[in-house]
Amino acid sequence: MKIKAVPWPDVVERYRELVEDYGWSLEPMLALARRVEASPYAAALVAYTSMIDLVIAQSEANFWYGPQLRIEFDPWKTKRFTFTYSERLDSRDPWSRTAAADEGFEVLERFLVKRARWFRNPAAA
Repeated sequence: MKIKAVPWPDVVERYRELVEDYGWSLEPMLALARRVEASPYAAALVAYTSMIDLVIAQSEANFWYGPQLRIEFDPWKTKRFTFTYSERLDSRDPWSRTAAADEGFEVLERFLVKRARWFRNPAAA
């Protein structure tokens, strides 16, 4: 299965529509998408949305089977992010971390630089 990456402005628009049109409490997801779009990381990351989840990878070529980070936000119960990183689609023991709504970008940045090491120097991303 080939998944097509979505440009960051379209990712932001998707969450803006969910917030404005449907009244879902996804403001933290919209804020996260906006911060990524404005960051130096955006040019080197590909993304797609799945329902309300955001999935990020380094390459569209192996999006489905290669390493990817899934970011979920629970707008109804916990109001927290869940970050789940899998090296492969069939990973049996993925890395996972939860974060408060206001910590989303900071946790993502630590993941990109320290955990996955997709970037060495954020300013040079």
